[in-house]
Amino acid sequence: MRTPDRPLPSRAAILLVLGAATWVPSRYGVMTTWDGTWLGLDYAGWNRAVLVPLALLAAGAVMAARDAPARAATVGWSVVATGFGLSWFGVVTEFVVGGGLRGGSRDLAVAGWTTYLVGTAVTAVGALVLAAVLAGRDRATAAAAGLAAVTILAWVPLLAVGLDGLAVVDQLLVGPAWAAVGLLGRSRSPAAPLPATA
Repeated sequence: MRTPDRPLPSRAAILLVLGAATWVPSRYGVMTTWDGTWLGLDYAGWNRAVLVPLALLAAGAVMAARDAPARAATVGWSVVATGFGLSWFGVVTEFVVGGGLRGGSRDLAVAGWTTYLVGTAVTAVGALVLAAVLAGRDRATAAAAGLAAVTILAWVPLLAVGLDGLAVVDQLLVGPAWAAVGLLGRSRSPAAPLPATA
């Protein structure tokens, strides 16, 4: 007797979910510690912690690009990976090399912040490409990618108009959006079939 194959999450999905899970506390820490600490870390410490989810999300996007069944999806995932990579480099520049705006080089802080913002925009563009590519055949994943793009883009305008509380909520939604993209995606690794028995 043979049991049916059970779909397993792809390596990309696992990395995206891990990135999402670490994104939520890291970004909450960044968004709420400008004048204090949370769980023993200050603003600079939480920014350094964001390097973990950014690396995981970038790696997940690279894996997804390798596994994508269509060229357009490969392009979208490659753009997403590039965006997360740029954001990672921006955080390193500002908070690891430069020490942060408060205690380090202002020039490096500005360069790092600018690079982070460019990475954010690039990631959003990649997410929009994925949403467009998947809209015709995988609406759930397309919607998750669209949500990821919107939440990534929304936080700076929310901060600019003084809606800090909504900006925090927005940043917390980025993680689950990418987890949904990973888990809803149709690219799965099938489990190895069991041998037939009499």
